[in-house]
Amino acid sequence: MADEERKRDEDRSRDWDKRQDWDKDRDKDRDKDRDKKHKSFKYLVREAIADELAAVAMYSEMANMVKNPVLKAIIFSIAGDEYNHARTWMTILDLDP
Repeated sequence: MADEERKRDEDRSRDWDKRQDWDKDRDKDRDKDRDKKHKSFKYLVREAIADELAAVAMYSEMANMVKNPVLKAIIFSIAGDEYNHARTWMTILDLDP
């Protein structure tokens, strides 16, 4: 289990670094979209990624606050679900030219 947690933390750390790049790109898209009536697809996908990763951070923080191991595992599972959502959105972003 410790190996799985370490790998998950490494993946999250790597994806967190990517998020900073996406945030910069999102800001560029935001500037372009300011003059448009609707936001671009890529902008919304980047927003979704940021939201999912923020949820991972929040749920991980919550899990670390509880002592009950069952509750901790449930909350970490929820964090993992959110992380997988973020990875799915990252894949979608990579697939869209």
